Amino acid sequence: MILTPEYHFYSRVAFNDVAEIEKIVLDNYKKIFGDYALLLPKTKITTLGGTGTIPDGIVVDFEDEEWSVIEVELAGHGTWQHIAPQISKQLTATITNSAKAKIVDLCLSMIGSNSAFQDSLDDLGIHPIDIHRKLNTILAKKPVVALPIDDIPTDLDQYGRRPLPTP
Repeated sequence: MILTPEYHFYSRVAFNDVAEIEKIVLDNYKKIFGDYALLLPKTKITTLGGTGTIPDGIVVDFEDEEWSVIEVELAGHGTWQHIAPQISKQLTATITNSAKAKIVDLCLSMIGSNSAFQDSLDDLGIHPIDIHRKLNTILAKKPVVALPIDDIPTDLDQYGRRPLPTP
């Protein structure tokens, strides 16, 4: 559900599907993650055991020096049937060197083709020669799980309170 402004009041509306939530999040990622955030396109990452997964997005926030894995869901998909296994695969895949290298390569490519974002990084004191090092510093941290969802089932709330895997 999302709250929408109507004459300075807000009303609750239901989402039709995951794609609708995903579009809102991806269209508004700067409002959610900040002006110094970079949204990477969907890309397959793989666990050490070879299980592939595709997060709905990965965001690298240069200002807060953190990164997020975005997984858009509907509560009706079920905590144990779909949501928890999906997030677990994604978190497990993000700790691999190959996933981190892929994320660094995507970031460098996107930054290299976006002079306005390069300028914004310079405003933060991150000069072009320092971008690769800064990315590796950020990716050395555990990612934040960003889970835009239409409702929070009790089991999902409890699942979200467990610690993340340690790299």
